[in-house]
Amino acid sequence: MNKEEIKEIFREKGALQEGHFELSSGYHSDKYVQCAQVLQYPDSTQKLAQELVKSAAEFIDIEEIDVVVGPAVGGIILAYSVALEMGVRAVFSERKHDDMEFRRGQKPFSGEKALVVDDVMTTGGSLQELVDLVAVHGAETVGLAVLVDRSEEKELKLARDIPLASVFQLDLEVYSPKKCPMCSRNQPIDKPGSKTMK
Repeated sequence: MNKEEIKEIFREKGALQEGHFELSSGYHSDKYVQCAQVLQYPDSTQKLAQELVKSAAEFIDIEEIDVVVGPAVGGIILAYSVALEMGVRAVFSERKHDDMEFRRGQKPFSGEKALVVDDVMTTGGSLQELVDLVAVHGAETVGLAVLVDRSEEKELKLARDIPLASVFQLDLEVYSPKKCPMCSRNQPIDKPGSKTMK
């Protein structure tokens, strides 16, 4: 698929939204990508997973991946779909008191090579947490893959030495709450990010 076809999937499924949003980073924006709108459709999800694997294959050796790792909630379906595409295992992390951990008896094993995936990347903070968690279990993250990259270079909290693949780049204007034009108009705010829903 080309970039316009990928964008059309997001548009058609209602994932590209407009309004006043507080992002999980704390910044505000007038646009938001709600990947859950796409990920509820298995056929669209699998098409995007195929594209994500193709994109990742440009940077890393897909054949060496043993496990795909994603964070709850947004990365669970995607990690499973990417793992299905690659024919490997999928595991996911969960938050407990703000910290990520592997639970339910599933985790990457020592010596495994991992592909860490997520639905959306803003600052890369969650991806970096997962990279660190994978390392705690003796595995190595050899690649990162996100459906939507809406990051800005100056805001990235991600280590730069791991290759990153994405299928959709979205340039969002973001504002600090003090400089947000929607706040100054008293426009109601939506907080769709998973970190704000505790």
